[in-house]
Amino acid sequence: MFCPNCGNAFNAQQDALTRYKRKLTFYDFIETYKIIENLVAVRKNGLYGIFNISTPNLIIPCEYEDFEFYSVDFIFLKKNNNWNIYNPSTGNKISKDSFEEINKEDYHPFACVKKNGLWGMISCKDGTYLINPNYEALNTANWHENRKLAKKDGLWGCIEYSE
Repeated sequence: MFCPNCGNAFNAQQDALTRYKRKLTFYDFIETYKIIENLVAVRKNGLYGIFNISTPNLIIPCEYEDFEFYSVDFIFLKKNNNWNIYNPSTGNKISKDSFEEINKEDYHPFACVKKNGLWGMISCKDGTYLINPNYEALNTANWHENRKLAKKDGLWGCIEYSE
């Protein structure tokens, strides 16, 4: 137990430990298995935020019930039972809308989103809709490039979208 800045042993001078602790922010848990570049999810009082290890700064405050971390470009954060898409590097919100559910597409920068009970598809990079949330269901499998199976009025069909 020593100060990483000055090298003094804390047990030799308990006052130094007290001063050092005032400079630190402690978290209940750090999600080390989900580090992306210098960004890591931290938990304090049961809520999540995003911390930049290299600066070290809390980019997104610990206000979120849950998170899904996919890349340095976007993260899904849940607050008041609604999901939003944020840029974890800047802390800026990417999606203008909130969603009941988000299902991420593997290897693609978009996700299926449920808003007001209906499904659509959104770009996780800029928050634009690729498919407006007007469908009872979307097939989450990659059926064909730039096409998605969608259900509306009880019937299934194929819709095209562009990225």
